[in-house]
Amino acid sequence: MNKFSPYLIFFLSLLISMPIFGQYEVELNGKGNETHTYRSTTGITSTELEYRGKILFNDAETDVTYISPGGFLKFSKKSFGNRRTIELEAEANGQIIRSYKEGNQKLPFEPDGRQWMASVLPEIIRTTGIGAEERVKKFYKKGGINAVLNEIDELPSDYVQSKYYSAALALEGLEEAAIGKILAHAGRELSSSYEQSKLLRNNSSIFQQSEANMAAAIRAVQDISSSYEQSKVYIHFLSEEDLTEKNKSLLIQGVREISSSYEQSKVLAAMLKDDLSKSNVELVIAEVPQIESSFEQSKVLIYLIKNQEIEDVDFAVLLKAVSSISSSYEQGKVLRLLVESKDLNTTQIINVARASTYISSDYEQSKFIQSLISKQELNEQSIEAILQATEKISSSYERTKILKMIATSKNFTMGNFSSFLKYAAEISSSYDQSKVLSILTQMDDLSDQQQIALIETIGKISSNYERSKLLISFAPNVSDTGTVREAFLNEAKSLSDTDFGKVMRALD
Repeated sequence: MNKFSPYLIFFLSLLISMPIFGQYEVELNGKGNETHTYRSTTGITSTELEYRGKILFNDAETDVTYISPGGFLKFSKKSFGNRRTIELEAEANGQIIRSYKEGNQKLPFEPDGRQWMASVLPEIIRTTGIGAEERVKKFYKKGGINAVLNEIDELPSDYVQSKYYSAALALEGLEEAAIGKILAHAGRELSSSYEQSKLLRNNSSIFQQSEANMAAAIRAVQDISSSYEQSKVYIHFLSEEDLTEKNKSLLIQGVREISSSYEQSKVLAAMLKDDLSKSNVELVIAEVPQIESSFEQSKVLIYLIKNQEIEDVDFAVLLKAVSSISSSYEQGKVLRLLVESKDLNTTQIINVARASTYISSDYEQSKFIQSLISKQELNEQSIEAILQATEKISSSYERTKILKMIATSKNFTMGNFSSFLKYAAEISSSYDQSKVLSILTQMDDLSDQQQIALIETIGKISSNYERSKLLISFAPNVSDTGTVREAFLNEAKSLSDTDFGKVMRALD
C-alpha cells in the first residue's frame, strides 16, 4: 500500500488550516461610476477582481455577453506561483475586447483564455456578487422567490448574500409574503451584524411601501446580535421613513431586545424627537425600567421632559419609571428637572412630592424637595404632601433645611401649622428643632390655640438650653390670654432657676 510522504501530509494539513482572507473595495470614478475591487488570498492562492459598469453573463454562466459602455472586467488568479489574467473591456459600439495572460506573457484569448474564463466565472460570480441583480431576476423568473433563496444558500459570504437579498427585495411586484420570507431567510443566514443592518437600512424605502412590510423589517432587527447595529437600523427607520403609530409602537417594544443600555437610551431618545401619540409616549416611558443603567434611564426621562408637553404624559407612568432608577442621584436629577422646567398643578405637585420618597439618599431627596418649594406655586394641600414626604428623611440637618424653607415661604399657610409642628417635633437633634421652631416664635399672627401648641412642642425638646432660648425668643409675642400665659409659665417652670429668670424677664 502506498504511503503518503510526511512532508506531503504536513503540507496538506497546513493548507487546510490556512485562513481565507477577502477584501472588497469600491472606488468612485468619474461621474458617479463605481470601480469595484475585490481581493482574496489563502496564502497559497490569491485572486483579484476589478470591474466597472453593468455586466451580463450567458445562461450557462461561462461567458460575458454584455458590458455597458465604459465598463470593464479584469480577473487575475495566482496559484502555486502561476498567475493567469483575463481582461474584458467594452467599446463604444458594444463590442467586447478580450485579452488573456499567463504570467506577464500575453497569449491568444482563443481557445485557452476562453476555456479558463469559463472555468473561473462561477467562482467570480459567487464570490464577488457581480451581476447579482440580473442573476436574481433570472432565478426568480424560473422558480420564484424560493429559487432565489436556494441560490443564496450556495453563496460563500455574508457580503455577497447581502447583495442578493437586496436585489431580491428590489424585484418588481414582490408580494408582502415574499418580503417576509426574504427577511426571515436573511435573519437565519447572515451572521454579520453589519450586513444585516446594511440590508435593512439600504432597503427601508421598499419596506415603507406597506405597513406590514415595515413591521416585518422592524421585527427583523431582533435577529441582529450587535446592539450598535440594532440601534443604527432603528434610528434610520425613525429618521428616514414615515412610520405609522402602530409601527412606532412595535419599534419601541423592540428596544428591550437591545442588550446595551447606551444603545437602548439612544433609540428611545430618537423616538422622543418624533411626533408621538400619547400612548406611544407612555410606551417609551414604560421601556425605561428595562434599561439596566441608571444613568441611561435618567437620560431618556430627561430627554422626555425637555421634548414633550407634560400634559401629554401620564404622571403616574412617569413617576413609576423614576422609581425604577436605582441611583438616588439620577432620580433626583430627573425630578429636579421636572419641577424646575414645568408648571405643575396641585395634583402633580402632590404626586411628585410623594415620589420623592423613592429616593433613598436623604441629601438627594432634600435637594429635590428644596427645588420643588422654590420653583412651584404651593398651596395648603401641596405643602401638606411635602411635609409628609419629609418623614422619610432621617437626617436632622436635611429635614431642618426643608422645614425652614417651608416656614419662610410666602406660600406657608396657618392651615399647615399643626402638621409643621408634628414634623418639627420628630427632628432628633435639639439644636435643629430649635432652629426650625425659632421661625414660628417670631410670627405675631398665631392664634391662642397655635401658641399653646407651639409652647407644648417647645416643651418636648430635651435640651434645657434650647428650650429656654426658644421661650425667650417667643416671650415678646405671647398673647395676654390667660390660658396661653399659663401654658407659657408652666413650661418656664421646668427650667433651672437661672433660665427661668431669663425667660420671665423677657416676658415682662
